[in-house]
Amino acid sequence: MRDDAQPLVSVLVPTFNRRDYLRATLASALRQTYESFEIVVVDNASAVDPADVVAGFDDPRIRYFRNASNLGVTGNVLAACERARGKYVAILGDDDLWEPEFLATLVAPLEADDTLALSFCDHAIIDPEGKLDGAVTERVTRRWQRHRLREGVHRPFDEIALVYRSICVFSAAVLRRADIDWRAIPRELDFSVDVYLAYLAARTGRGCYYVPRRLAQYRYHPGSLGSSLQHADQRLANARDAMFYWDHFLSDRALPRDKAYFEMKRGFNALVMVVALLRSGRRRQALDQLRSAWAKGLIPPRILLYHLRYAL
Repeated sequence: MRDDAQPLVSVLVPTFNRRDYLRATLASALRQTYESFEIVVVDNASAVDPADVVAGFDDPRIRYFRNASNLGVTGNVLAACERARGKYVAILGDDDLWEPEFLATLVAPLEADDTLALSFCDHAIIDPEGKLDGAVTERVTRRWQRHRLREGVHRPFDEIALVYRSICVFSAAVLRRADIDWRAIPRELDFSVDVYLAYLAARTGRGCYYVPRRLAQYRYHPGSLGSSLQHADQRLANARDAMFYWDHFLSDRALPRDKAYFEMKRGFNALVMVVALLRSGRRRQALDQLRSAWAKGLIPPRILLYHLRYAL
């Protein structure tokens, strides 16, 4: 039963061809100790309509929509965002899970301080069957520098969001809906809408709140983005997106202190594109890409030195 004294949270679940995982995902959302939420499920024209999976819960808090055609990853996320009615928004991947206290824990600091744009937590890694992988979990926490973050408010948080990339916007964060310019998200992005959301929140100059508990479970499986990026075409598309948004971040005056990092990442992804083209046998295109990137000054020698310093 909804508690009218609590602000409404819109839980957005964009989904595509993951019926079995979707059932577990929705079950974890419905088990929240926080009571005032809606769940917006938007299916991206899956081969088999998951409407029966959603209907099986028979819960009025779930609203279900199905796109007439596939809108792409970013388009489907935006289709869900456009239907959100809550003060807060939390995007839950259709193969991920939440601990029961996820919403209650992350909404509390946002309610206590209206200068915060988002709150986020650490997360665990589970395998396709839902088994916790402790070693990978620890490695991922350290890879994204969350082990170095203290609990509490961080302001500004552009480095946390865009340099350390500590914020897992999908499945491990709650955003204040009014602080995000949702119309500014480029629909042409194939992927990386999560990076862009973190950027839009960080560029406000407002604060974020970090909870070091692992209140979400991110699922690694053959169909996840991390697995798909092993394929050259997928890496190429992702690198194209990355070059677009790093270039955009470079030109944003609201983020003055991270320019060297953005330049390094733009150059790095220009080289990723070259390598991806080579691996897929498109040598002429790879050479053209390398020449173009060099002529535009995207890969000057200094970015290689910066990359080495950053890695160290």
